[in-house]
Amino acid sequence: MRRAITTISACISTLLAGCNTLAQTQAVPALVETPSNTNRDVLTKAISQALHNSKVQLSLSDFSKRNTVIIEGKQHMAPNGLPIMGRITKDMMTPADHFQLMKRGKKCFLIHTETGEEYVLKGVTCQAM
Repeated sequence: MRRAITTISACISTLLAGCNTLAQTQAVPALVETPSNTNRDVLTKAISQALHNSKVQLSLSDFSKRNTVIIEGKQHMAPNGLPIMGRITKDMMTPADHFQLMKRGKKCFLIHTETGEEYVLKGVTCQAM
């Protein structure tokens, strides 16, 4: 009887340890801990890479209040600064791209929602939401 209880206890401990390990490896939504130019540059580079080296502009507050950023095609402007009406370009027809900041263990990374690709953000610290 004692042996059965010991075996059951060992199995339960193993299962609980496995659940804890699984929880640590699951990705969770995150926010940038300290918005800075350096963090913004790393995030911009990752998004640009995901979009085949397209030029991207982010603000310091991106990923500091929400874990999602939407990148849309650039609207073409006339020399006077007003949008050009009636002109449809490839950029305007392309659907927006969505990026989510996530954390798995101690690593922060971006997920490009449309492709599922992950981009690890070296040097960026983030906190789970």
